[in-house]
Formats: sequence, structure tokens, C-alpha cells
Amino acid sequence: MERLYTNLGGIIHTAAICRKPEQAAFAELLHGLQGDIGAISAIKDANWKERDWVNHLSFVAEGSPAAAWIAVVILLSGTTLEVVRSSH
Repeated sequence: MERLYTNLGGIIHTAAICRKPEQAAFAELLHGLQGDIGAISAIKDANWKERDWVNHLSFVAEGSPAAAWIAVVILLSGTTLEVVRSSH
């Protein structure tokens, strides 16, 4: 989980200092996040018999895909687009 959010922070930092990358380059940046989310799910699956930890592991594994919000492309239109333009 720590590695997942460290990688997410790195992507946010890169985005703050650069312009938007091409789709292929962006996919390469997201590759690490996908691996981390998969690793968290694998830990949950490997330890599902641990009664003391099953709820915790399920919570963490089911919440980890929330880090994928970074891949969402927002299309602004109408009033929202006007507000964004006027703020610049």
C-alpha cells in the first residue's frame, strides 16, 4: 500500500512539473500503479484464510483501485468550462 501511494505521488509530482504526456507515455507511468494494485489483491487472495486479518485485507484490497483516479480524463463543457477559463 505504501508503494502504491508513493508511486501515485510520483505521478502527481511529474504532472505538476510537466505538460500532459502522450497516451503511450502516460500508460507507461500507470504501469507501476497497476502492478501495485495487483500485488495488494494477491496478498489478500493468498491470506484469505487468516480470520484475524480477512476484513482488513479485504478493505485494503478493495480500496486500492481508488488510486486509479489519476487515469480519469475529465472533459469540461458548458458552464464548467467557462468557470475554468475565467479563473485563468
